[in-house]
Amino acid sequence: MKLRIKGDSIRLRLTQSEVSAVAGGDAVVETTSLPQPFTYALEASGERIGAAFAAGRMTVSIPHAIALRWASTEEVSLRGREGAVEILVEKDFACLVPREGEEDPDAFRNPLAERGTARGTERA
Repeated sequence: MKLRIKGDSIRLRLTQSEVSAVAGGDAVVETTSLPQPFTYALEASGERIGAAFAAGRMTVSIPHAIALRWASTEEVSLRGREGAVEILVEKDFACLVPREGEEDPDAFRNPLAERGTARGTERA
């Protein structure tokens, strides 16, 4: 699971197995080993998409029914809000332009790959 925080927005991107895990009721958890560990998690719980922070852990929650639908459809993203903070949870697509050391065979197939129009790689 990838995390991006910019101002008052939180964005999580999940691989296929992570989306399946959340839909199955498991939490997906990552920890960054700063001088004090920072943990972030996504779990299927609650009545709405939301987020909380306590004891060095940020937890984003999505209702289980929404997680099930998301996992079983081509729906790409889920949006919610926690106060002033916008929350975006997305399926992580494979990159169109390969980057050394960043391959992820568990990423979702990029729908633009069929078009062959990656930025800067248009085909004649």
